[in-house]
Amino acid sequence: MTNMKKHDEEQKVVYELDDFEKQCHLWSIVPGGSGKGIIKLRKIIDSIQSENYTNPYKQLPSFLLAGESGTGKNLVAKAITNSLILTDVRECDARYVDNGIQSSTLFRDSLLETALIIANIENLTMVAESVIWRYLHHGTCKYYNYLTKQYDIVQNCNGMVVLTARDKSKIAESILSAVDHVIELEPYTVEQQKLIVHQQLRFCSVNYVGGETVLEEIVNQGVGQIGMVLDFLKVCLITMRADMLDCLNLEVIEKAKRIWGSNAPIGAPPMPDQTDDIPF
Repeated sequence: MTNMKKHDEEQKVVYELDDFEKQCHLWSIVPGGSGKGIIKLRKIIDSIQSENYTNPYKQLPSFLLAGESGTGKNLVAKAITNSLILTDVRECDARYVDNGIQSSTLFRDSLLETALIIANIENLTMVAESVIWRYLHHGTCKYYNYLTKQYDIVQNCNGMVVLTARDKSKIAESILSAVDHVIELEPYTVEQQKLIVHQQLRFCSVNYVGGETVLEEIVNQGVGQIGMVLDFLKVCLITMRADMLDCLNLEVIEKAKRIWGSNAPIGAPPMPDQTDDIPF
């Protein structure tokens, strides 16, 4: 019995923070704010999975996730694809679509198991915006063929498209009307951020001593931004492991703060005294 227990411990997988987005789904992530956006997404995914029994080859819907910085849009996008067990996930920032990365390459050979995540679509160029609209509205896009000198290269969008944007009001109406589901995400409250930190520590199999004070100290370093909170948490874990400890405590966090402080962005210089003479 002892040998079996020892074998199980040796086989135990230890995850890093960056592994969470590969493992998470819509029912495991912490909803932000009132949680209405995530609840709506869960209902949509339940509906899709229910329809898979009657119509397994139906085209998957498209999504636009809108929310300010710190609402976890990228994580939610991954949670959607993981919830549907999509195996081919392609990601691209909107500024690079047809501006370094050809959209034809991005959408080529897409299948029902393909997810196309295009982030920050406020940054789409006008040309790329028309291409994305065609994929959303028609499901296909024609490209110019230099051999025949005609637009006869046809690419189909067979997978699911997930777009993210910071501000829905800055998105073209044509894109908004072509997307199947527009989901607005809310920022995380302080309590939700503490819950996320606790969840991440449990995910990495890291214990902590000091109770909620430890969580508060970590969250406070993020100044309301969950991305910064998780970045600081990484520094804490690096510090803990560098000290050859297996438990996170306030002493480790204080050491991490000093490291974190040395990497903090430098603020803008103070405004000049208005009474000084202007030399021009």
